[in-house]
Amino acid sequence: MTENIALIDWDGTIRRGFTIIDWLEFLAEHYKQKKNLLYEMIEKFAEYENGSLSHDELANDTAYIYSNFLKGLNSDDISILSDEFILEDKYKLFSFSIGLFEILKKYNINSIVISGCPIEILNSYKKIIGFEYVHGLKIRIEKKIYKNEIITNTGISKNKEKVIKNELLLTDKLAKLSFGNSISDMPLFNNSKVSFVVNNESIIIPSYKVDIADNNQSLILFENEIRKMGC
Repeated sequence: MTENIALIDWDGTIRRGFTIIDWLEFLAEHYKQKKNLLYEMIEKFAEYENGSLSHDELANDTAYIYSNFLKGLNSDDISILSDEFILEDKYKLFSFSIGLFEILKKYNINSIVISGCPIEILNSYKKIIGFEYVHGLKIRIEKKIYKNEIITNTGISKNKEKVIKNELLLTDKLAKLSFGNSISDMPLFNNSKVSFVVNNESIIIPSYKVDIADNNQSLILFENEIRKMGC
């Protein structure tokens, strides 16, 4: 039986801004000896803001900084801190975000979150929001200790594309919807029937596009579009 799914970006789509820098700032308060790596990441974001780095370059460079930060740390400790972090971070979710996942469940559409957000944070959110599948920035763990090695970085467009192809071609899934906010989310838009674009009306995409903003009216618009699709 075909499984209807929604392809969903996280940063800038479900949550305001980039999670990784706020998460690293939080971690740096617990591991002060590694705080220099937070400053390195802040510099990378400054380069991105002034146009010196592309989105994919930012995703690549910050992933290496994050991997270096986690090196030698215990994964159980980080998991506990991640659960603690989202208690405050959840206030950075857009006003429609929780309702969006509730509507998807109502119409039996499963969610695949595909993002450069660290997998630790996405797994913590998965516990409270309940989306079905998740792909995020993942660092190798051996015997509960982080190694300085990136396993997957789904913040980079070509890696998003690879994950989506694996999900759709190797399983019985049909991408009805996608949610994103930038050009880096084109792999999601290109592989779904209807694309919801958050706070970025300038994006031109091949699929049917619906622009949504940070307000509860977006939920009405969203549910109406699902009904049109006959889900």
